[in-house]
Amino acid sequence: MTKVKIETITPVHIGTGDTKLPIFYMEDGEYMSFYDEQEVLSCVPDKVLLDKQFLDKLSHFSDKGARSGQSPSKYLQNTLKRYVDFSKLSPRYQLKSDVDYYITENKKYNEQIKTLDKPYIPGSSLKGAILNAVYYSFLLFKGKELSYKLSHIERLSLESIMEELGIPTAFIKEFNSCLTVRDVPFNELRVMDAKRLDTRDEKKDLSSALPLFECIDYGQDTTDSYILINQEKLNLIKGEDNDSEACKQLMNCMNYKMIRLACNRYMLDILNEELNLDDNLDFYSKNNLRNALEGLKKNVANKESNAFYLRIGSSTNYFSKTVSLLFKNKFPDEYDKRFNQSFSPSNRKNTRAKSDTLPKTRMLYLDEQVGNCYPGVIRIEYVD
Repeated sequence: MTKVKIETITPVHIGTGDTKLPIFYMEDGEYMSFYDEQEVLSCVPDKVLLDKQFLDKLSHFSDKGARSGQSPSKYLQNTLKRYVDFSKLSPRYQLKSDVDYYITENKKYNEQIKTLDKPYIPGSSLKGAILNAVYYSFLLFKGKELSYKLSHIERLSLESIMEELGIPTAFIKEFNSCLTVRDVPFNELRVMDAKRLDTRDEKKDLSSALPLFECIDYGQDTTDSYILINQEKLNLIKGEDNDSEACKQLMNCMNYKMIRLACNRYMLDILNEELNLDDNLDFYSKNNLRNALEGLKKNVANKESNAFYLRIGSSTNYFSKTVSLLFKNKFPDEYDKRFNQSFSPSNRKNTRAKSDTLPKTRMLYLDEQVGNCYPGVIRIEYVD
């Protein structure tokens, strides 16, 4: 059974979808301590929590009030300070923090997914990132054939493209099931402040509305059999007589070496896209991140290494999904022609987008020790 060493290169945030109020986080030296909400609120008399005026004020704060520093969390913070002695409570967990306390007490926190208050990368998230890279590399391999078939595809998606190449959706599901990825546990958390800028207008700082992020801290590693290829099941699929030539070619991608090559190919193309952006706009250079990206690219391109790199979690995919990045670089005319139908985020959000400017914004994590961070980079190395 193949073991892998998984290391966090930069902070990773995989959210629960919930936000937490800053009142439940208290500064404790180099850490922020998080306290159980129910335990904190139990210290407040019921008559205060159920006071009509108190509840009315909480429910009627507008977004404008939140921006002016009169958010519900701030009002709650001021109220609870009169009743809660945090020195008598035990924190549920702690997070390293270099963020200014003025920021940590005024912003909400996006919660990192955890089990028993310990952070982890869900196996499903890691599996999705791996398969994303595998399909991307496979479609690169089939690029010439695909170019002849594009006119037959009415609406672009991974499924419709694979169908046109002779790979049914049912086969894709069987193929995906041959890869099993376990949850990857870590110990240390870190609070990260974030910065979002318009890549074409540095003065357009979009950071004010961003929360803080609970993140899996960088520089941690863990080793175990996290990634497993079910060879027996793969052999059963290979034994089916009705598989097309394309199905057989895809099955050849399901091995540990091909996964490593596919992930690094995908990562290199993403980094090249980022550096090309910087060549034109100096976005990363102005934010002191160009050298870090070039160093990461050098490590990913190291053919002597037995490792591969991925980005995972919040703010790591933006437009660089399998189909969109492939078409943007390899079939630019089709990308422009089908942008509004297939690639634009306007189809999913109340926003406008243009093919030549997507993605228009970038989010970076801010860190006083190592500088700005490119979110969500992990390194995976085969160790036996």
